[in-house]
Amino acid sequence: MIRKAKESDLEAIARLHSESFENHFLPKLGIKLLSKYYKEFINDNNIFIVCTDESDNIIGLLLGTPDSSVGKKQFIRNNFLKLFLRVVKLCLFLDRDTWNRVIEYFKNVVISKVPKKKAEEFNKTLSINTLTLLSLCVSTNAKGTGVSQQLVKVFEQIVKKSGYEGYTLTVHKDNDRANAFYRKMDMSIYKESHSEYGYIKNI
Repeated sequence: MIRKAKESDLEAIARLHSESFENHFLPKLGIKLLSKYYKEFINDNNIFIVCTDESDNIIGLLLGTPDSSVGKKQFIRNNFLKLFLRVVKLCLFLDRDTWNRVIEYFKNVVISKVPKKKAEEFNKTLSINTLTLLSLCVSTNAKGTGVSQQLVKVFEQIVKKSGYEGYTLTVHKDNDRANAFYRKMDMSIYKESHSEYGYIKNI
């Protein structure tokens, strides 16, 4: 069953994210802070859906947003002290690569002055009105069962009904499984950095 995410799902959502992206930055914040991160995206401006099994356990999630910087900045404002202490601990105890990732993350989200109309300006370069698929993950036990495809199909229906003409996302180049999946879903690469591919799909 696919339904809208709700606040009572937040801990399960955070645990699923941590399971799916254990080597990424956000899971290192811990379940409580990660739950609060996702809480900022549960509103009518975003498309936040989950897939549940027969026992209503969350086995997949998908989050799409018109501007991810809004939720990220709100999360930082609401949890600044706890977040600061956690980041200091990470910087002291983790390896150089993770330390650099933490600094880069906060440069992008906190330090850089992002124009309010960043999303619209970006869409002009694409010539279409797009949404960003920010997060898609499926539990280990549900991989290969079609949950990702179901979530994306429902997401695309909502995107179209909401007046958007397509959506974009980014994937690490070394994530072979994700890159193969998005190509299978008829997405095309429209930009590339040293570590990531940017995908787009017109709908």
